[in-house]
Amino acid sequence: EDDKRAASESHGSLLYGELLPRGVNKALDARHLDAQRASTLYDLGMGTGKVAMQAFLQFPNLKRVYGVELSLARYKVAERAVLKLASADARQLAVHSHTPGASIAVKNVATQQLLHVAHGNLMATRDVERANIIMYRDRRPTRPSRDERGHGF
Repeated sequence: EDDKRAASESHGSLLYGELLPRGVNKALDARHLDAQRASTLYDLGMGTGKVAMQAFLQFPNLKRVYGVELSLARYKVAERAVLKLASADARQLAVHSHTPGASIAVKNVATQQLLHVAHGNLMATRDVERANIIMYRDRRPTRPSRDERGHGF
């Protein structure tokens, strides 16, 4: 209910479309978004954070990977996963900052690469213009509604 209220108040949506690891590989490969040549990736509407974490781990050249999610429940899944990732590789990764339920940032101590995930409205995301890659998944109807076709019936 809290997620529904937050979505309604921010004119957002809780529709969720998940990219699987194979799809992320393809999206970020040299023929598509070319993440190998990028330095910053934003994942707007990150869901549980899988794309942001995969990009962070797969492309050490990405100096900053940022994800934001409107749904608190989905954000909390991402937050737990990022904490687990940091604890699994404590010599390489360190929690840079953490405000439970709001945001967490993990830094690779060797490369200074930063993974930052946050709970919030993607429309309030700052510094988007700095991103080389912006991941945003949207689900739209495949055919126009009756109102869009001009038939009121």
